[in-house]
Order: sequence, then C-alpha cells, then structure tokens
Amino acid sequence: MSDDVWRQDDDVLDDLVARADLDGLVRLVDDRCASSDWAGLLLLRDRSRAAIATGRQLWPAATLAEFRLALLAPAEWAATVVDEESGRFTIGPLTEVVAQHHTFVDLAPHLPGGPRASFVAQERVLRGEVIDAAAVESLVDVLELPYALQPWEPAYMLAQYSDAAVTAPSPPPATGLVRVRLPSQVDLLDRNDITPIREAFRQLVEPWTASSNGTAAVVGVEGGVGAALHALGLTDARAARIESATALAWLAWAGASGGAHARRRGAAVGRFGAWWTAAAVVGVEVP
Repeated sequence: MSDDVWRQDDDVLDDLVARADLDGLVRLVDDRCASSDWAGLLLLRDRSRAAIATGRQLWPAATLAEFRLALLAPAEWAATVVDEESGRFTIGPLTEVVAQHHTFVDLAPHLPGGPRASFVAQERVLRGEVIDAAAVESLVDVLELPYALQPWEPAYMLAQYSDAAVTAPSPPPATGLVRVRLPSQVDLLDRNDITPIREAFRQLVEPWTASSNGTAAVVGVEGGVGAALHALGLTDARAARIESATALAWLAWAGASGGAHARRRGAAVGRFGAWWTAAAVVGVEVP
C-alpha cells in the first residue's frame, strides 16, 4: 500500500472517530479485515479506544476490532490484543478466541508476559496441541493444570467463533432416564462437611447465578441419588447413570459458559472449575 493510500485511510479513520460515527467504523473494520489490513485494524482499535476518554462512545468499534484481530489475523497481529486491557466486552475471552485458529507455537513469541499466555496455552491443550514443557516454563501459571489432556479426561465441548458470534454446544443429553424413588425423610450432612464442595461448585457456576438468571444449590446427604434429589426439593424425578468423564464434560461446559446472559469465561476456565469441583467431591487436591 502506497503512502498516499495510507494517509487517505488514516484521514478517513480520523474523520469517523472525530464524528463518533460508529456505523462507519464498523464498516471500516469489515473493509480492513477483507483486505487483510491488520496494521490498519489495530490502528482503528487504538484510536477508537483513545476516543473513549474524550466522551465518544466508540468502545463497540474497539471491541469488534480486537475480536477480529484475535480470530482472523496472523499470529503476530492476533497476539497484540491478548493483554490485560483488551477484550473486556467481546463475546468471549480473547484467550479462547485466539486459540481457535492459531497454535501456541506460533503465538508464543508474540504474546505479552503475564497469566494470559498460560490461558492461551491451556486453550490450545483443549484443542489437542502438544505443548513442549520448555515453552511454558516461564509462564505465569494461575490455573496450575497439566499442559496436556489426561487419558481419563473427556472430549470437552469447545466453542466455535465466527466473525460476530459464538456457538457453544453442550454435551449430549443423557439417555435411559428412569424414575427415581424419593425417600420421605433425608439425613443431611453438616454444612461444614460439604464446604469445599459448595465453594467449588459455586465458583464453577458463578456467572450463571451472579450475572444471569440461574440459581444453584448444594446439599450433602446420607444416602443415594433419591435422597439428594429430595433434599433439593424435588417431589418427582428421573435420572440416568453417566460415566465420570461425561460428568466432567458437563461440569467443564457449565464452567466455561456464562449462562443465558453473562459473558462466556472460556474452556480453560471451565476445565479448571471441573477439576476443582471433581477434586472437592472425591476429597483430593488438584496438583
């Protein structure tokens, strides 16, 4: 692209920002993605973000530019938006978005320091990438999970991002439901005995209850499934037996999601929450 064209494009961008023309900026985002003008798209993000401080409500344009960079741009450009300040209002965490089309090997040389790089690495693990231990040795690892899927883990349900949307299917529903006999009385465990499980489960579904329309309850009982369902207030129930890997997949899906209205947290966070909850249930520490 010639210098004249660059200057002309910058003039267009400056005019749109000055007029707070959000529709025009969105069209310019589309144009720069179509022409693979990643430098121009990053510039649009930067100038839209800077304009927010002047009272111009251009954060949707900045957010869209960040999302498109993470999803579509080559690794060296995509990595520029995986930082602490970017992606606050995107439809999913940019650490997950960037992992959809980029390998950790390609991203690692360009990722900023800090814990977000470890989130990207974990997202790539969930997508089957084998990550060399030396590549993650210097990461600020806040999840403290292995950088490889374990033989007993399920095939986790992963989100798929498009230009402006995300699809996050749940695991397949259980089959073979049978009616459960509910007892008339239930012996509850002491609340202190189930505190670790309560804390783990509530952090797993926190977006569902705090930022969406979900509710959560945790009880501990002496007895089986029927006793637990009765303690939760059910008067009629059907249930099916599932494998532990399937249960882990459901926990991870719930932890990755934001429920009906909250922002998605990402598959890496979902896996972490599933491990924490499962460990609390069986009484072991996550390594």
